[in-house]
Amino acid sequence: MVKWNLSYLKSSKAKDEIKKYVKDYYRTKPLEVLTIENGIIIPQKDADRKLYPNTWMGLGGVVDKSGDFIRMSGIKSLFSDDLVFGGKYDYREPVEESDETVIFMGAFQPQWGHFLIEYCTRLWYSLKNDNRYKIAYCGFACEKGEIQKPFQDFLRLLGIEKQQLIDVRRPTRFRKIIIPEQSFLRNQYYTKEYKDIIDTAYINICKDNLVPCEKIYFSRCLFIENGNPERERGEWEIQETFRKNGYKILFPEKLSVEEQIFYVRNCKEFAAIPSSTSDNAVFAAEATKRIYIRKAFSAVCETFQIEQMTKAAEVVFIDCYYKPYKMFPLGYGGGPHFIGATREFFSYLNDNKMEQLPIMSYNMALFKTWYWLSVLLLKRAYKIRKDKVVYFRIKCIIDRLLKKNNKKFILYPYGHIGNIVKEILDKRENITYLLADRYKCINDKKIYDIDILYDADYLDYQILLCSDVKSKYHEDIKKTVYEIVSKKERVTEFF
Repeated sequence: MVKWNLSYLKSSKAKDEIKKYVKDYYRTKPLEVLTIENGIIIPQKDADRKLYPNTWMGLGGVVDKSGDFIRMSGIKSLFSDDLVFGGKYDYREPVEESDETVIFMGAFQPQWGHFLIEYCTRLWYSLKNDNRYKIAYCGFACEKGEIQKPFQDFLRLLGIEKQQLIDVRRPTRFRKIIIPEQSFLRNQYYTKEYKDIIDTAYINICKDNLVPCEKIYFSRCLFIENGNPERERGEWEIQETFRKNGYKILFPEKLSVEEQIFYVRNCKEFAAIPSSTSDNAVFAAEATKRIYIRKAFSAVCETFQIEQMTKAAEVVFIDCYYKPYKMFPLGYGGGPHFIGATREFFSYLNDNKMEQLPIMSYNMALFKTWYWLSVLLLKRAYKIRKDKVVYFRIKCIIDRLLKKNNKKFILYPYGHIGNIVKEILDKRENITYLLADRYKCINDKKIYDIDILYDADYLDYQILLCSDVKSKYHEDIKKTVYEIVSKKERVTEFF
């Protein structure tokens, strides 16, 4: 039985929020498997968020030979019956044909936490069948076929090699598509099959030259510093406090997958901020103590499934967040989060007879983080004003186009400025428009969705080039569009 220690939360409201998630998540009902003959896998495509507000991973998935979408190929939303991934859309390109029988893995983007608790969860069926089938998936936010080394290494621990993987970026009909039910569904259940995936990965790691540590702290500091500086700030002093008290500080992005799994499985205490980093607790052994440094009021729901599945000895939540401005954080995943030494943090240190850093270190860190957040607030206020100016300018250009009786548009690429253009067009009547996205260049260097710009069916559409001049892709996008479009007057630039 897991001991949930709620002594270091800021309020009774926070405790009540946590208690909502403390329940039995183990699923005994057998997982389903659907086999779709001559079904089609349609690739991931961004969803219109007005029509599909919760489908942030996009549309895509499996349709049967009658054209009906197979809902089990999607990923259910946390708090509604909507799908975060999955859904049918109209696709115009020819369907490719394959004589393969494949297992449908679902969506994939190179994000470790989502991979662990969502994308790999159908692979229990592959393990059960000795990995004899190829694995098809809908990749996005990465180049076609790109599986970065950590994900390749994890799959290899399950006995799945890269050559078995099929990244579907064009609608493709397969002889048979096997759709296993997810063995772990956030805020819903976990299963023995999911635990088998995790345990198989651990069994197959090479443990040579790896020395276990009793107490480990998985840090996000380098991850934030190197790629996500506006997401959160203030962890460093907390991390260093744990270091002073005998915890080995580990940066997951500097470890191999085997090292991550090994250190988590063989420690007695595991500390982390609830995030993709803490999702590594799926690898923990029974009777491990977990210490979670909370960066916001919100609870991370899969935490409770993970701790129950791994039979944690004790789970301690420590509120280490400040909220000086109402508008921040904008969201749990995006931040920005103000982290620092709180009264609750010091209470935990005192109760556990842990050493502290000099008090001035904590105070200076709090001041620096507050200053950082205040600057972000000013930047956001400036951006809102700037967007109003951009909105008015674009509105004037669109009004001129409409006076020339242009009623059909292609928005390319559909990014921040594309959103503004779409918002303006949505308020006009009798307008037809298409959204063309650009995540990254795929392997053959064609730009995702750019084929639509020279499709004969769309030669009467005005192209609205929605590229922010500050984007590092700006010149590449502009050059590519003008190389493709022979009639330059079709292109209207928004910069």
